[in-house]
Amino acid sequence: MRKVERMIRNIRLRHALRGLVVLLAASASTSLEAQVGPPPPLRPLSLYAETGDDAFVSQHVGTFNGKRVKYRAEVAETRVHAANGAPVASLFTTTYQAVAGRDSKPRPVMFVFNGGPGAASAFVHLMALGPRRLADLSNKGLADTGARLMDNQDSLLDVADLVFIDPPGTGFSKALSDASADLNSIDGDSELVAVLIRHWLDRNRRTGSPIYIWGESYGSLRAVALGRDLTRMQPAVRVDGIILNGQAITHGQMGRVRNPAWIAMRLPMMASLAHYHGKIDNKSQSWEEAVERARRFAYEEYLPALAQGYRLDPSTREKIASALPPLIGIPETYFRENNTIVVNNFNAELLKDRNLVLDGNDGRQTLPKSESEPDYNQMFAGIGTAMNRYMRDELTVSGVGTYAMLIPDADATYYAWNFQPTGAASLDVTLADLMRSNPDLRLLVTQGRHDTLTTIGSTEYTLSQSDLPWNRVAMSLYDGGHTLLPHREVLDAMRKFLRRE
Repeated sequence: MRKVERMIRNIRLRHALRGLVVLLAASASTSLEAQVGPPPPLRPLSLYAETGDDAFVSQHVGTFNGKRVKYRAEVAETRVHAANGAPVASLFTTTYQAVAGRDSKPRPVMFVFNGGPGAASAFVHLMALGPRRLADLSNKGLADTGARLMDNQDSLLDVADLVFIDPPGTGFSKALSDASADLNSIDGDSELVAVLIRHWLDRNRRTGSPIYIWGESYGSLRAVALGRDLTRMQPAVRVDGIILNGQAITHGQMGRVRNPAWIAMRLPMMASLAHYHGKIDNKSQSWEEAVERARRFAYEEYLPALAQGYRLDPSTREKIASALPPLIGIPETYFRENNTIVVNNFNAELLKDRNLVLDGNDGRQTLPKSESEPDYNQMFAGIGTAMNRYMRDELTVSGVGTYAMLIPDADATYYAWNFQPTGAASLDVTLADLMRSNPDLRLLVTQGRHDTLTTIGSTEYTLSQSDLPWNRVAMSLYDGGHTLLPHREVLDAMRKFLRRE
């Protein structure tokens, strides 16, 4: 952990010393304000929640991190309404609460959700954090309809109670009116989940417990917006910690112009996977050394070259094209044949000579080139079947339909989604404001070393550009991709975070 924190501080310092990068950030901010003006005021909160009709309770015992825990599981419905009483959504949560003694102090409660927008919490539920998980976490296991579950001894139930949240159209949750289309935005989605959390805390008499929010991918945007909106509840909910996995908090908020910084910050991810697949030297240099070489090159040489666009002089273009292959494993012929210094589709190019494409989640895994556009219904058939079986057989759920892994027509929902928050130009500003206003709020960012979607370099860059209180920010790397898996190094970091160590 300390090593990673030092790395963040060093990146931040290097960034501050490089005038060009600062100039780019400043000009991007100025350009955004000039194009769209100041952000609109915060959208007012108007929804309210009440207990739904369905609740399924069961009792269990498990051993987590070596500690035997008796816990109560509940799959329950919450109904959300508009101010005029019109139904908005039926939301389901899956809660695991330890059965504690009378004199026990309040345990932390961690609210957990996935991304998308439009993905169910089952991915993190059955792959990393829940008390039961898939035995086979590979792509093959996710697709295997005969997939079996096993006890998840790495679950965080030894230190915190867990509440998994499924947004409308996922799990058993549903939108209940056409007005719910207004929820397809950062602010609408956040308010919906905020009133759910407020109601859960009241119903379970947990308003005095430490509150943590965990979000992955788009869920990281939801987590930050939630921290903001929970403080606006009446009464307010004070959040103790936010955990972002595969963070993407500025996604969709800085316009459509090609961003040189975003391109440059992908180099560490490319080096990571080139090292793993043996496309660069992985004998005499460690993973850390390979990634640091790419990181240093990205800041010192690649970003200034990218900023010049098509006006880059030929000699510098030649120098960059010659320097990239030993750093990221893409042959020099690619850059010369395409007259570029940018790799447009790294996942397709790195192992092109082997007729393989890198997996879009974890680049250590590969697909035959002909299967590079997977059928997601088929790809997640195994985990979907396992989740429905688990809900029915172990958590006693019945009569509420089939658990859905993804919303129908997820692509259309994504492209119609409003990613612009109110109250701030982007959510990194919202996060910084939130942490300044709450001196007890801490942030943990967890990052897969081989994540090809929200890459290690992009995460480091986003953090370095955010005006955060660094004594309350930590980062933990793990050997994985975009989706959290039960890796000891990252789960132990989360345990320490939840215990405030």
